[in-house]
Amino acid sequence: MKHTNHIIKVIFVVSFTLFLVACFESQSKPQAATPTTPAASTITYTDVKKTVSIGAGFNFNGSTGSWSEMALNPVTHAPEIIYYDRSAVVSPIAGALKYAGMTTLGNWTIEVIDSNSPLTAITNTCGGGATSAYCIGAPNVAVPTASQDQIYDIKHMVTAGVASPIVVYAYGTGGAGSSVTGKALRFAKRNSSGVWIIETAVTGSQIVTATVGSVGPQLATLQYPIKGVRALVDDSNRVHVVFMVYAATANNSVSLYVMRDASGVWTTPTVITTSSPSTLSVVSGAPTYAAGTGVQQTGAAWCKYNTGGSSADASGILISTATTDNTPAASTQGFLLKCATSNSDGSCATWQGLDFTAGCSGACVTTTPSSTATAANQFGRSDITVDPITGKIFLSYFSAAPSLTVPATLASGILSTVAPAACDAGLDTTAWSTVRAHPTVAQGTLGLRVAADGAKFYLASLTAATGTSLILNSIASTLSANWNISPDQVTVESSTNTVGGGFGFDSSSGALWGSYGALTAAAAGVTGQDIKVFSAFPSDITTTGVTNSSYIDQTNYVTQSTAVPMLSAAIAPNGNVGYAYFYQEPGAAPGPNSRLYYGIRGGSALSPVFGEKIVSNSTAGATTFLNGLHPSLTFDSDSNPIISFLDQGTVANTGYLMVARSSNGGVSFNLDRVDGSTVTTANVGQYSSIDMTANSTTGVAYYDFSTGVTGQRLKFAKRQKNGAWLRYIVDGPGSSGGANGCDITTGATIGLYARLQWTSTGRPVIVYQGAVAGIKTLKLAYATEDETSSTYTWRCLVLDSAAQGTNSRGEGIDFYLDAADNPYIAHYDAGVGALRVVTCPNYTGGVLGCAAAGASTFNSERLNYIIGTVNSIASRPGIRTDSTGKIWVSFHSSADMGLLISYKSPSDGLWSASPELIDSSPLFVGSSFTGHHGVLLINSSDKPMLFYRGFQNWITYFSREAN
Repeated sequence: MKHTNHIIKVIFVVSFTLFLVACFESQSKPQAATPTTPAASTITYTDVKKTVSIGAGFNFNGSTGSWSEMALNPVTHAPEIIYYDRSAVVSPIAGALKYAGMTTLGNWTIEVIDSNSPLTAITNTCGGGATSAYCIGAPNVAVPTASQDQIYDIKHMVTAGVASPIVVYAYGTGGAGSSVTGKALRFAKRNSSGVWIIETAVTGSQIVTATVGSVGPQLATLQYPIKGVRALVDDSNRVHVVFMVYAATANNSVSLYVMRDASGVWTTPTVITTSSPSTLSVVSGAPTYAAGTGVQQTGAAWCKYNTGGSSADASGILISTATTDNTPAASTQGFLLKCATSNSDGSCATWQGLDFTAGCSGACVTTTPSSTATAANQFGRSDITVDPITGKIFLSYFSAAPSLTVPATLASGILSTVAPAACDAGLDTTAWSTVRAHPTVAQGTLGLRVAADGAKFYLASLTAATGTSLILNSIASTLSANWNISPDQVTVESSTNTVGGGFGFDSSSGALWGSYGALTAAAAGVTGQDIKVFSAFPSDITTTGVTNSSYIDQTNYVTQSTAVPMLSAAIAPNGNVGYAYFYQEPGAAPGPNSRLYYGIRGGSALSPVFGEKIVSNSTAGATTFLNGLHPSLTFDSDSNPIISFLDQGTVANTGYLMVARSSNGGVSFNLDRVDGSTVTTANVGQYSSIDMTANSTTGVAYYDFSTGVTGQRLKFAKRQKNGAWLRYIVDGPGSSGGANGCDITTGATIGLYARLQWTSTGRPVIVYQGAVAGIKTLKLAYATEDETSSTYTWRCLVLDSAAQGTNSRGEGIDFYLDAADNPYIAHYDAGVGALRVVTCPNYTGGVLGCAAAGASTFNSERLNYIIGTVNSIASRPGIRTDSTGKIWVSFHSSADMGLLISYKSPSDGLWSASPELIDSSPLFVGSSFTGHHGVLLINSSDKPMLFYRGFQNWITYFSREAN
């Protein structure tokens, strides 16, 4: 196995084992089947609601990502990311700056740092891609531009061995028409409780005051006047910030500097001017920075090898940037700025600069083809770092015309290095060495990130060449050869990407980490991007080209049109709560990577936490189809999870019924292929439903969607003690037929929404939808033999039918047997948009006695409540009974854009006067999918517990718990 994959697998297994241990320890004893309940008058309850968004999460169609920054925690060495999510609805205006940090278990914690102000003028514009809407963390324009890049930064403060992430970011409200009001630079610090404390670092009025007399006298009336934000933290926990602003128009910029001392006091912002070379002043006249090209990406680093000042004060600051101040006027020139002297408080007093491409007074890094050439576009992207081992300064920057030896038609990244003596001798007096990187790649939106480890130099670049790729490179730090061939170049991502991300090298583990936005929508900025993280060991890059890439927060592609249900949950005999779900990565036809996840709820009932791992995943490639569809979860008597699911395989129109079994509490799984073949007409395994008897016999009901006269039928599979699976046709073509109430009509669609339950006597019972000649009915099938038999005779009967095609019964089904085998069934009548409940309570023999007596013994009733449109793919009701015999139902209502619950009291036999709304989509979100894919359980407090799709497009958890 490849090295990286082996490491990742070890981390997964160890981490999930630790999580399971924590979960088991959180359970003081197994839950009783019937909880002891105090007197009702003494009980109070708390509604617990949590977003289940660990790892890949469960996100349907948000607008997440694109711009991101990364920092490695200096204590835990785990990556932490900040990014802008303009779909997040917090305040209630859409748009928020978010933080994601990797936990010790390898999962990701996602938090909102700050959100947009609820100004009427921009209500709900941040989610729609309006160019005039200014949002937290990044301006919200329809297509990302260079002007928007890098207007936030993340670093760490370290106190007493504890690293606290800090974020400096542009903040502004009011859209393009507001010049000062609401525009600011903010600072946020995460405390030990996970709460973000926010300060205003620089106000718009302070920016105007600082720029008067230079380029001012105002802050430009733009939605994105603040850009190029870079923060550094010195050894005394002082925060130094360099940022740029558009001072009058989009063609007129100023560089500013501000410091926060260790006590939290901010200095007055000052304009950065340089003392050398004499021809350069970054504020000497308009245009200083060209719109969209001048400050696309800046770099910042500490140069602690200088002798001119303490390594802890501002004299160690290095900033890479660009300007169009010098000729040729249409080209972007690169500069390196250094704090020359510091004030007594540790802030920077004076600056010096080096122009790398034109007018430099020392040894220039490169030469342009001609002093009069235009559009050379030097330094459109740049980054800088200082090697922590050698002290060398490493610089990366983009150049469309890097030197006389490279044709001007080719783009190139230039990598440069200089000895640590540069900090002592002055930046313009030390020779630099350079090398070209991937010289045939077009610029597009090129993001550069650079890191070094003493022996090598690493570069991550995001390019717009031929479908766009994220390329990860490394080369010896001597920069002795051009860097343009494999294996130095490794493609991490092949889907469309835009703008830059974060990048870092962890010297403690030897791992490289990077963050970036993977565009999954049709157009950049319209519906957003996914935030992804890659990791790799340098040895893997140079030997096997291996990297690992995973989602942190994502937009869409949990494909509701193909997976029903996409979510399952169950309670184990020991009381552990588990869930399983299908997740599909974005990608082109015929299908992207997809995965089946298993997770468990840990923590306490009032403060739950969630951890999950991959059970099965598809193979990347052009012939990849979906894996993990239609999951169904149960537990054996030892509380080991067992999951049935659909694997669509690698051949079009095929499908396999799969069962994943664990023998160690869910740490690892073994997979069985139960039914299906490579024949293109064999599509088997949809709507799987798994259940286990008290004697540990596993059964699965599922839909056979194979084409032709022999397909489209309900099937059942049973696992024998020797591990072999037996398969049976229950209803549809090939079944016993009309003599037993089953149907063999050619062209019938029988078996959708199948739900299996074993009776206490080991007899399988299945509830499902049958459709013949357009009439959709709710049906039930049961076997006359028990679990010990190798052959089965099936009986079928129609429980609920309107006898007309306009009414569609059996849309979305839940089926439950209580301890006495009494059946409880919930399903939708799509014809009128209402929930129906079918029961046969207290009948001798339970469900088998009812079924033998005929369909008339079942009671079918409609809740007197219209819920609106039924989404036959995603709408799924739930039904359970508590210890008192109260019937609980959960259901999605498109009319209420939410998830509701209702109950029927055993004392009077009446349903609650009106359903209770558990969760709903805000009106301004304009979506009605809250409550899709719902799963209802009864918790240890004898109250409803649910997993479902929340309005934020994640899996959401709800539980009513006794205090």
